[in-house]
Amino acid sequence: MNPLPQVEEFRRIYIESCNQQRISQSQELLHDLDKAKTEFTHLSTSGHIRYIGSIGISPLAHALAANITITHLDLGRSRLGNDGCRVVAAVLRNHRSIAVLHLDGNGIGDAGGAFLSEALGYNRVLRELSLRENALKSGGVNILTALQGNFALRRLDLSSNQLARECWQALAETLAVNRALVSLNLANNKLGSARFELVVEALKRNTTLRALGKPRNSYPEPTKYSTPYSDHFQI
Repeated sequence: MNPLPQVEEFRRIYIESCNQQRISQSQELLHDLDKAKTEFTHLSTSGHIRYIGSIGISPLAHALAANITITHLDLGRSRLGNDGCRVVAAVLRNHRSIAVLHLDGNGIGDAGGAFLSEALGYNRVLRELSLRENALKSGGVNILTALQGNFALRRLDLSSNQLARECWQALAETLAVNRALVSLNLANNKLGSARFELVVEALKRNTTLRALGKPRNSYPEPTKYSTPYSDHFQI
């Protein structure tokens, strides 16, 4: 069976970009492209493709920017860091097909969160974003705030990110205007309970969010801050 035209084009752009930037090609990625025989909608570098990193992501980003068939992109544990995240965010800003993006375990910090939040201000296609096991800290505030103007994203995973406590206020402000987000995972973040009452008040007016992952050591007593919708939340 002949390779799909979109795969051949992706391969061509990737190899040319590698050569122009004098970056070694990922043989694992090229091998994976060879296996796409009937459709080219999913691409993953997570777990089985050797070191991509903040340098190796550049030629891959060039190929992604020209592609309109990939809907699911998993770049988890690719050692991107903030610099690599900036490259991905630039692609995401105006991409026309990526609906699901996983960036788990990439050492993304505050700066990376700022890059992604800026991209979310423009992107209207992405439906699911997973950022598990990074180190966003206050970058989580930027991402949550970006959702005050992004009504496309449905699912967001910010678990295990050492999130700043200011996230509660950012979330409350976002829930007041966002009616698109249905699932938010904040598990394994020691956010504290000081401002959680702001979120509870916002939830009384927001009936769209149906799953809220529980941050560790965060919630006050549920009887004190119960809401009409609390039975829908995964806490």
